[in-house]
Amino acid sequence: MFNEVKELIVDRLGIPADSINENTDLLYELGADSLTLVSLVGDVEEHFSISIEDEDLANLATVGDLAALVASLKE
Repeated sequence: MFNEVKELIVDRLGIPADSINENTDLLYELGADSLTLVSLVGDVEEHFSISIEDEDLANLATVGDLAALVASLKE
């Protein structure tokens, strides 16, 4: 799950894959602003055929958090 999420981040933000790990901060380390984060979440929702609630977004800090959320929604 993490690797698929990482690839979506690489595609959306153009960041080298080797600079992303589970502890990478979505906003500060990736340089994503809130609009970019919303676009990324849209990519994730479409790719995995899931729906992420707005209140869940508030709890996302790292790439690992996003991957864990996707995994829980796919169950």
